[in-house]
Amino acid sequence: MAWGVEPDMMQAFHIDGSLRDNYVFEATEADWARLVEALRAQGAGYFRKGEKRPFPKDCTDLFRGDAQHLFRIDLNGIAVNCHAFTVGEIELDVAPDDVSTPAQASQVLAFMADIGEALGKPVVLTEENGRHHVWFRYDPVRALMTYGLDGRQVVWTGGY
Repeated sequence: MAWGVEPDMMQAFHIDGSLRDNYVFEATEADWARLVEALRAQGAGYFRKGEKRPFPKDCTDLFRGDAQHLFRIDLNGIAVNCHAFTVGEIELDVAPDDVSTPAQASQVLAFMADIGEALGKPVVLTEENGRHHVWFRYDPVRALMTYGLDGRQVVWTGGY
């Protein structure tokens, strides 16, 4: 999907040394299973303790023991990383310095929408660890992307 990111919306990706986090709150193991399938379908890689591995067959293994799990996807030069920290919260981070144009921001928003659609849950883009500072929000029920600072709708312009 291509989203019409207006120039002032680019402040969501200001470079300040921190990441931007995509969150899905109140996640379940079933949500993680759907996420893993969506990431696999989009060509993501899976790493455990820093080594590239085949995708896990059972998502419950992500939360057992002290293993470090990382899913990484490249959105045309924009790296998105997902660490399996806790069952109840899905977090996917992106570095703002990878997002310098509205077209790149649109790719991040398209990814958010894809995840929201796959899970059937809202996805928000926030400051790093800033769950209450929402830059963008995708609502899969209404297929609606909004800009968090003023609630403006981000218009879907079609295509990929």
